Amino acid sequence: MKRVFSLLVLSALLSLLLAACQAVFTYSPLSFLQRDPANLPLEQKMEWARAALAGGDTEAIEKAYDALKDDASGSTDAELTLLTATLAMNLSGLPNLAFEMLQENIDFNDETDLDNFFQTLQSSYMLEAAVFYNATLTNDPDELNATEFLLGSACLLYEAADGNGGTLTGLVQADIIDAQTFVDTGLAANPGNQFLTKFNDFLDSF
Repeated sequence: MKRVFSLLVLSALLSLLLAACQAVFTYSPLSFLQRDPANLPLEQKMEWARAALAGGDTEAIEKAYDALKDDASGSTDAELTLLTATLAMNLSGLPNLAFEMLQENIDFNDETDLDNFFQTLQSSYMLEAAVFYNATLTNDPDELNATEFLLGSACLLYEAADGNGGTLTGLVQADIIDAQTFVDTGLAANPGNQFLTKFNDFLDSF
């Protein structure tokens, strides 16, 4: 059962990686990314960020995030907050979870395995991604797809662990309420989704 859940979450994470590649290609990524995003109008910053995600270059993604995070902070624009969350999530190392699971290095139902993986992530980006995912939920939950609900909840679970000395051990339901709310909203929008259902079952184990 644990292996099945790991494969389901792996599929969800890989689908996000594929979705991240479906960026706008009306610009030539190489020429467009030569511009400094900090000096662009907001809409062009967002296009620059999508091109950076499509190209997969970490330095470009970091520049895009730095250019957008102040605009996204406190914004009511769900598209902007979600894009900024996606940038931070990519920089955090969370997508590596898929590859770790593919190599069977992580048993997702084992708190020790997940704790060890969490310790490999860039904490500041994970925590900032959690903030922007939560902002997107508040701004317009319809902007989020099922995979984004899953990854947003993972970021919020990380946030709970960070507040618990960096470990999942000892967390109870009251500690993970933000992650649980994120998943519940995702299930309401995507009833019966297998990925969110399995992750919800995992959260219920706390």
